[in-house]
Amino acid sequence: MLNTTLKLSLLAGLSMVFFCGATHAATEAGRLAVVSGNVKVGKSEDDKNGRAVRPNEPVFNDDVIMTGEGAAAKVLFTDQSLMDLGPNAALKVSDYALKAGENRTGTFSILYGKLRALVTRKVGDKGKVEVRSGDAVMGVRGTEFVVDAPRPIPGFPSPGTQVIVVSGLVNVRPPAGGPSMAGGAGQMVVANPKTFAQAAQAQSADMGEKQMRR
Repeated sequence: MLNTTLKLSLLAGLSMVFFCGATHAATEAGRLAVVSGNVKVGKSEDDKNGRAVRPNEPVFNDDVIMTGEGAAAKVLFTDQSLMDLGPNAALKVSDYALKAGENRTGTFSILYGKLRALVTRKVGDKGKVEVRSGDAVMGVRGTEFVVDAPRPIPGFPSPGTQVIVVSGLVNVRPPAGGPSMAGGAGQMVVANPKTFAQAAQAQSADMGEKQMRR
């Protein structure tokens, strides 16, 4: 976990950002709290011009944070959410914005690798904070969970994204929409077309039984 002094220092810096100018505040999403090893930030996972970064550097909308072999990064966002990236991972930040009350937005796309997400502040009913992978969309309402997304291999189907819930409740749904699967604390959800189809069948059968009982 972050050292308390470091966290307070970063939050103070982030607060200054929001009072220094509307344009700058609207685009900066957070800062790199911890950087270990080869960590770069670019505009795509294949960005050869991505810059090497150090702790306390800003992260903006549409940035892609990439970690190399044995590397890791921790991002502290302006809403106090924390995102931990493991080795050989890539995370894209988009649609991040603080709005009135708890109705903030943000999409965190784990392109590949392992991500630990800690979102402690409640997300309002009109807000939307999501973690996405190629296999699934995870709705966030104040929880902690780990996502392990395999790197896509052309010509091979994905084995699925693993979601392990540490605390709270996470709803996992297909990227194109459809019935979701819920995971509670201590549970793991494997998201792929097969498991989503099984979940849809189970929900359909459950609805049928309830209608027959009426």
